[in-house]
Amino acid sequence: MRASLVALAVGVGLLSARADASRPPRTSVTVEIGVGVGAHRHDHRDRSETAAALTGGGSVGAFVTPNVALMYHVASAIALRDTAVTTALHSGVLQWWPSESFFVSGGPGIALHSPAGMLPATDNPYGETRVGFGASLRAGWAFSNEGHSSWHLSAEAVPTFFGSTGVAFAALQSEWQYL
Repeated sequence: MRASLVALAVGVGLLSARADASRPPRTSVTVEIGVGVGAHRHDHRDRSETAAALTGGGSVGAFVTPNVALMYHVASAIALRDTAVTTALHSGVLQWWPSESFFVSGGPGIALHSPAGMLPATDNPYGETRVGFGASLRAGWAFSNEGHSSWHLSAEAVPTFFGSTGVAFAALQSEWQYL
C-alpha cells in the first residue's frame, strides 16, 4: 500500500511537471516570505501547554532543477500566553514542485526556544534561550503564479527537541515566493 502511494505521487509529479508557457522556467535564485497563525505546544516532563501562535518564516536558495530548490529556511512562532515564548528553526530544506500549483518541502535544522523578549528571563518560567534540533515539514498550494511571483497558502509542522522538553508548532501561512 505504502509503495503504491509513493509510486502514485511520483507518477503524478512527473506527469504534471510540464512547464507552463506563461511562466519563466525556475532556474535561479528563489526567495520566500510568509506570515500566519497556528498552534504552539510545549511538553516538559509531566506538564503540557498548548496556545495560539503568530507564525512567520522565510527562505532563500536556488533551484537546482526546474522543480527542485535547495534553501535555507527559517520558521518561527510566538506563543500567545501569559508568558510569551518564541520557537524558531533554522534549517536546510529541499522544496519540490511536483506540479505548477503544489509543493512540498522539508529538512532538519537547529532550533531555538526562548522568552519572546517582552519579559526579562528572571520573570519567565521558560528561562534563558535553549538550543536544540528539529525539522520543518511543509506543503503548499500556489493559487497565483504570474511571471516570477508565486502566491501560496501553506501548512507547516515544526517539531523541536531541547533535552527533556519537546516543543512543536503547526502553522497555516500566506506566502509569496520569487521563482
